[in-house]
This record gives sequence, structure tokens and C-alpha cells, in this order.
Amino acid sequence: MEFTTLDKVTYASNSLREEALALAGNKDAKVAAFAYTDYGGDAFDLLCCNYFEENYPDCFVWENTSWSGRNGILVNPPGRDLIGEFEEAVGEYLLGFEDMEEAYTELEIEAIDEAIAYFIESNTDEDGEPIYASREEEIREWLWNNGRLETQGWDYSEHSLIEHLESE
Repeated sequence: MEFTTLDKVTYASNSLREEALALAGNKDAKVAAFAYTDYGGDAFDLLCCNYFEENYPDCFVWENTSWSGRNGILVNPPGRDLIGEFEEAVGEYLLGFEDMEEAYTELEIEAIDEAIAYFIESNTDEDGEPIYASREEEIREWLWNNGRLETQGWDYSEHSLIEHLESE
């Protein structure tokens, strides 16, 4: 994430800049810019792209990028310093803008649910039956305590999780 002027946005195609310029009105407009891929950026940029796309679609433009990523630019709506409000809120607490903390938690829960489903489906016995299907809540608790949200989903050590489940 970066707070800058539209003409200094680091990660954006010319067409995305043109879309943002149409909303902002001038290239010196203050903006918040976000960028992430599976290999760069972070979960906060992912969260911001999702959040502003859903909650401020008239002020947010974005584009898909390679490696499952997105670039996004947030501009001020007429008569409101949305960028200033956002910058001040995240300066005090990263998830302090509006209900962003709730949106982050929802993103975490979705990622953990996907990780659980993948883990259970990927670990089967010789007959193809899931080995750990009955231990979903234990897996969920372990993931909450031993993983973290990344742009590509929930990051954890499958080997460590299996060791944990086998030691119980």
C-alpha cells in the first residue's frame, strides 16, 4: 500500500491510471494504491482491494495482474477526504478503518475453510477415504494458532499439522 499522488503510483498500467484519472480529475490527486500477487504484496493489499471494491466501487479502480494478483487505486469521492480518513485510521491501527477488521477476519475464516477442505481431501488412506475428516475442529484450531493469511490463502506447514495430528 502506498499513499501518493496519481502521477506517482508505482504499480499500475497506463489504462488503470487513465481510469483513476477519470475519477480523480487530475494527476496530482492524492490516492491510495494497492498491489499484490502470489509472490509479492501482502494480505493487507488483498484485503484493501476486496474491501474498497465492495464498499467504494465508485472510488476504486483495479486490474488483474499476473500470478493471481491485482493492482488497485482508491481516489477521493467528491466532497470527502476518504484517503485522509483511511490514512489516519491505518496509521493508528492497520485494521482501524470502518469495519475493516471484520472484513479481515472474514477473509481469514474463508482462507482457513479452504485450507481445511484441501488438507482433508489431500490426505486419504489407501482406499481414498479422508484420514482426518472427523478432526476438522482440531485442524481449525491448529491452523488459527500456527498459520497466517497470505495473498494466496492460508500459509501453514502441512508437515507440522500432520505431526500434530499423529501425536494426539
